[in-house]
Amino acid sequence: MKTKVIILFSFIAFGLLSRTTMVQGLSTSEQEVSGTYTDQSQPTIPPTVSSVRPAGLQRGSTKTFTVEGRNLAGANFVFFDGPGINAKVRQVIDLPEETRKARPGVDLGAIVAQGRKQEATLEVTVSPDAQPGIHSFRIETPLGSSNMGVFDVGEFPEVDKKETNDSPAEARGVALPATLVGTIAKPGDADTYRFEGRAGEEVVFQAVASRLMSRLKSLLVLRGAAGQLLAKAGDYSPQPDSVLTFKLPSDGMYAISISDRDREGGGGYFYRLHVGVFPYLTRAFPLGVRAGQTAEITVEGVNLGGIQQVKVEPPKWADGWTTVPLRAKTSHGETLNMLELAVGNEPEVLEKEPNNTPAEAQPVTVPVGIDGHIWSDRKGAQADEDYFRF
Repeated sequence: MKTKVIILFSFIAFGLLSRTTMVQGLSTSEQEVSGTYTDQSQPTIPPTVSSVRPAGLQRGSTKTFTVEGRNLAGANFVFFDGPGINAKVRQVIDLPEETRKARPGVDLGAIVAQGRKQEATLEVTVSPDAQPGIHSFRIETPLGSSNMGVFDVGEFPEVDKKETNDSPAEARGVALPATLVGTIAKPGDADTYRFEGRAGEEVVFQAVASRLMSRLKSLLVLRGAAGQLLAKAGDYSPQPDSVLTFKLPSDGMYAISISDRDREGGGGYFYRLHVGVFPYLTRAFPLGVRAGQTAEITVEGVNLGGIQQVKVEPPKWADGWTTVPLRAKTSHGETLNMLELAVGNEPEVLEKEPNNTPAEAQPVTVPVGIDGHIWSDRKGAQADEDYFRF
């Protein structure tokens, strides 16, 4: 068995960020920010980004973002990971912070300098044709470039939660499709929204939170007009961000609630919930493709308009761990989500049944990438095992 050790350096990741979206130099008034360092004895501490508010915006719009971090003074450029996004740095201010002092017998480690706590105000503009999804950025200052911050670019109108929407009776009415934006402000809280649906519609509810550095582990609950439980997602999921798809049984009003599955809450439990009747991928097979070879991938999902196969064009060579995005184009537009397929340089082989015993082992030639299934829904059958001979 070969083991590959891959070492990633931060300057390589930064080099991958698109420089086509670098904003122009700002005017003198926009660059005059507080917190510049004059003491040459101070260590050089690069800028850092620790939080981004709000967590996203709709494409084709402009919004003011507040970025909290350290050593952001003198920020004059913002680099994004794709075209169609740019920003202006409007100001940087110092934030109050208590001076850290070592407590005898308690703090046994050294007090390490962290830099000045600061807040940058960015005016971010996203073009109507920018790629939706999670995007990253870096802020450049005289002390270097920051770590990556993240935010979400949505396709749909955004609806902010109202102060009181903890129950279906208090739920805010929304028109679909929409991106519902809010925060589970206190432990045990839940935000509820009402919408009108039609029989047969397959509605998708996609929570986006953890990928935006939120602490929320989302629990989604769908109820009918009479308050009856119809479906839920996230209570037993290993993933913090939940997805629920459901075919509506009749015309009428419905309510979707979002909360934290551990009944936690606070300022760090924010979310963006995409809701609508849009195409969504739930699975794909095979899970990997060979570099340089076009492949047909079998897909499943909702609102795909009968699409069952999607063609992918992997890169010509896989340098270490490599993936290729998988998105389906339907008559209703591209799928909301994107799956990733592994890309390898070795030949790809599909598992062939029966291969449940050593005597039935499927012969393969190494090196090879094998794509298969471990079936668990065969009633009365023995647990599935796959064997391969080489």
